[in-house]
Amino acid sequence: MVIQYKVEKPGYVPIWGRVDISMKPCRVLEWITLKPAAGKSGIDEHNPASGVIDGRIAAIPPEAKTEFEAGQLNVNSNDYSGAIPHLQKAIALYPRYAEAYQLLGVSQLQLNHAKEAESSLLKAIEIEDRMPRAQYLLGVMYAITSRADLAEKPLRRFAELDPQNPDAPFELAKVYFALNRFPEAEMRARDAIKLKEKNAGVYIVLGYALLRQKRAEDAKKSFQQFLKTEPNSPMAVDMRNIIAQLDQRAGK
Repeated sequence: MVIQYKVEKPGYVPIWGRVDISMKPCRVLEWITLKPAAGKSGIDEHNPASGVIDGRIAAIPPEAKTEFEAGQLNVNSNDYSGAIPHLQKAIALYPRYAEAYQLLGVSQLQLNHAKEAESSLLKAIEIEDRMPRAQYLLGVMYAITSRADLAEKPLRRFAELDPQNPDAPFELAKVYFALNRFPEAEMRARDAIKLKEKNAGVYIVLGYALLRQKRAEDAKKSFQQFLKTEPNSPMAVDMRNIIAQLDQRAGK
């Protein structure tokens, strides 16, 4: 789950890197800036460059990038304690290093330093809002610490940045259920299913959201789909009991 890449274009300095995508959402957005090689203008008159150069990325000092890459290597080797000093030094050398803050947050999460991780992730998206992984991790942190009201904003942003990722609507469905916003929970759960969410728990969230809307028959179908997908799940017994209760109430 580590991507290595190299970009080469005539007239530009080659650039390469590594990025860890082992943690959900298992996707990443990399900003790459090509710089003209010595003695080259970097301009192709027949094929002019397009796109936007990110000034913040282009301004990262080489020393900070070296520390970031060292920290990234530690993370790739699951040495999170070893990664933290390198990432902290990268940030000290370049305080607007959002990517270093994000990776620092990941390392702190892996070491169960939740408070520090939250602070790092908040700083990352304060500097650069277009970081789906940081938005996702922050939203999930809020959700699992019973702060569903705070989880909605980063998870919605995650959904905007990575609209094809089923984890975004699935997490939002759980948040909306916790906030007693059952129609929205239903809608987001259905969105996740359309996007082929692999976690069958989405059918449980959908089922309960339907039950809270007094749509017992639809809820039963959702619970049955969960059993069809995960017949040996530890939750299977509970789902069968709920289906039996629904049948009893319906006089079946």
